[in-house]
Order: sequence, then structure tokens, then C-alpha cells
Amino acid sequence: MRELARKYSCSLHCALDVFDRLLDGCLILSIGKRSYVTTGPCGSRTPLGKFLSESQRDMLGILLQDSSNPFFGSLIRHLYSVAAGNRYQLIVSCTGGSPEREREILDLFLKLGCRGVFSCVPVSKQQEPLFRNYPLPLVTLAEESHLPNTDVILVNNYTAGRQIAKHLMKCGCRSFAYVTEADYIESDRRLKGFRDYLHENGSELNDENIFVVTQPDSGIISREIGWFTTNLLNRTRQLSTPLPLGIFCVHDLLAVETSRAVKRYRPAKYKPFCIPDDVMIAGFDDLPIAAAVTPTLTTVSYRYSAMAETAFGVMTDYITNPDHVPKQYEISSSLIIRESTSQSSVFSNITGING
Repeated sequence: MRELARKYSCSLHCALDVFDRLLDGCLILSIGKRSYVTTGPCGSRTPLGKFLSESQRDMLGILLQDSSNPFFGSLIRHLYSVAAGNRYQLIVSCTGGSPEREREILDLFLKLGCRGVFSCVPVSKQQEPLFRNYPLPLVTLAEESHLPNTDVILVNNYTAGRQIAKHLMKCGCRSFAYVTEADYIESDRRLKGFRDYLHENGSELNDENIFVVTQPDSGIISREIGWFTTNLLNRTRQLSTPLPLGIFCVHDLLAVETSRAVKRYRPAKYKPFCIPDDVMIAGFDDLPIAAAVTPTLTTVSYRYSAMAETAFGVMTDYITNPDHVPKQYEISSSLIIRESTSQSSVFSNITGING
């Protein structure tokens, strides 16, 4: 700090204040007794790049928000397989949704000698400086990101959302609802595709029929979806809304909870709603539970192996190619039609998504 004050002819107090501001803005990285300026992926000839290269190994970090999420569990298993085939080790750490923990883990990946990081967490406005100025290559999986230093690997969410809307309309649905989570809603391409297709074809998704789950806890999710579903079905009955009602959920776990809530709905003096005759439900991700529940769940499927292989290939290019330019990659998907939207006896028809 004294050297900084001397170099720029300022007081020690002023130098300390500037240093703290740079640290808060994630523009200073402190490792041991050394501090480095960081504005994103660092070249091998920079002071920080030279320092990091001394301890780096063939190891990659994976940043998770929730280690119990079955989607990311499946994806990580495929990543492990691809990495092992290329003699890379993976180290996985969970943030639990804590911004402070995110920073601790990213710093830990540096100290352990990781060459890059796969991020599976949504990046809030508050956390953008941390990720934007991080010195290692970043590849984001299954989360939207507009950071200039981050490659993004996604399913073709917009097209898939349109295909779900097309399918529900083809099945005769005349009113619609959407269930999502707070982490998705700001940049939800599935919702946009779903809503756009409905609008273009003479139907609408009303704002009051969009429900955002606020808590990741499974018990709270069940209660929140139960509350929303009860209110939605009460409103549907009171307003004599045309049936069937089509509900699209941003992922399978929410769709399963929604299906359970519909089956639990038992209004006095009225017969309950039936799936799929009165209510049709579709999810996303084709998790194993989608084929195990009753009725089985219509969902969007894609190859986890394709996402893992693409992500690893992009990461290795980012690490080795000094001219690498981050961009977004989309994985193709298919619609799996099952009992929750099908009134026929055939529940496993696979339809490719193409518009």
C-alpha cells in the first residue's frame, strides 16, 4: 500500500481507499501476500497469468447452486465421463445460493490450480463484476449469460417453448398458464417462445396465469404451487374458462408438483379436474421422474452427452486458443409426448422440434 501511495503521490489513506474500491469491484485479486489487477481472462504473459500457470493442473472447476438438483446431477455425470476421457479432473463445489460462497469457491478454484470453470449458477446483477473480471475461462451451462468473457451452452429454449405451445394448441387447449422460478424469469426464453407462439396463433397467456416460485426449498415449492394451482382452477371454474387448460412448467420438477396439486384439488359440490381431459401439463428436461409419475409427463428432451461434449470442447479451445471469442451454443431438443397431454392410447411419440 505504501508503494502505491508513493508511486501516485497520494496519502496512505487515499491509496487504501482506492484499493478497497477496486477490491469491492472485483478488479483486484489477492492471492497470499500478492495482489493483481484482473479484468477478465488473463494472458500467459501477464503477471497474474504467469503466477497462475506455475500451479495450474489439468483440472476444471464446476460451480453449482444446488447439488441435489437431478438435472445438474445428470449433466455433471456426463461431464465427468468426457473429462476423464481427456485426462482432466473435475472438482465440484456448491454455493447454496450464497453470493459470498460464490466468491469463495471461485477463489478456491484459482488456488487449486484449475484451468477453467464451468458455471451452473444464474448470475445476478450484483455478481456480474465477479464473473466478468474472473481471470480463468468461464463456460456457463444451462443458464442465460450475456457476459462478454463467458461461453454459454443452452438448449434451444425459445424454439422448444414454441413447440410446447403448438402441441398444447393442437391438443385443443384454449387457455394457458406458465410456472417458473425466480432464477429464470428475468431472461426466460422458454416463456418468450411459448407466449409468442400463442399470440401469433390467436391465443394469449395472461399475466395472472404466470406463476413464479420464489423459494428453492422443495417443501415451500409444493405449498406455493398448491396455492397457485388452487387459485388458478378456482378462477377457471368461476369464469367458465374454456377447457382444457394447458400448463407449461419451466422444468419437470415443477411440472410434477403441478400435476400433484391438480390431483389434490377437490372443490366442494364440483367434480375434480382430470389430467389430461381438463388440464394438460408439460415440463422440460425429461428427467427420470417424468416417466415414473402418474400420469406420465410430456416434456422436452435433449442429449445431456451433447451438452457435456460441446461444453468440454469449448472449454479446451478457450484454454488453448489465444484468439478464442466467447459465444452462445444451442443444443437441439425433441418433444416427448406422454399421458399428461395425450388423450390417445399412444403415449411415447417423439416429435422433433423445428419451429
